[in-house]
Amino acid sequence: QASRDQQTPWEASSLVGNFYFLGPTTVIVNQPDAAKAIVAQPQQQAAAPVPAPGGRFDGSWAANVTCDRASDGAKGYTLRFPAQVRGGELTGEFKSGNGVATLRLRGTINADGKALIYANGTTGNEELSVGRLKPGTNYGYTADTRFTDRDGSGSRNEGRACTLTFTKQ
Repeated sequence: QASRDQQTPWEASSLVGNFYFLGPTTVIVNQPDAAKAIVAQPQQQAAAPVPAPGGRFDGSWAANVTCDRASDGAKGYTLRFPAQVRGGELTGEFKSGNGVATLRLRGTINADGKALIYANGTTGNEELSVGRLKPGTNYGYTADTRFTDRDGSGSRNEGRACTLTFTKQ
């Protein structure tokens, strides 16, 4: 709320796939006798995204994140940094010279080339930050992207307009 919905809270972990504290559960109230036999069957779970087979996208990539000027006057910028893909898992990290401004990217590239990229970091220059946030303030967003064997591109889903581009090295 303090960022006027310019930042989206999220969490990061190394867990892969569906996670349950108590396992998937089915609750049936006042079940007719004829349906009791059906309930004994295990519940179907949603399929997890399928990573790209055989490391199709594996290797070194050049990442560029370009954010447009924001409606509140925050200046636009472009960040360039290396990224790696191993086993379909993309990771990349930008750090400014003074280490205050950071951006980390993480996501799984699926066999069809689609990926949801999670981005998080800390702000640097107030002039580049929506809402003129103090340097070192945490932020995060997601981006829908699509990869080919040579390149990739996508757009930020929340906040100001940003594009992400990737080129395989």
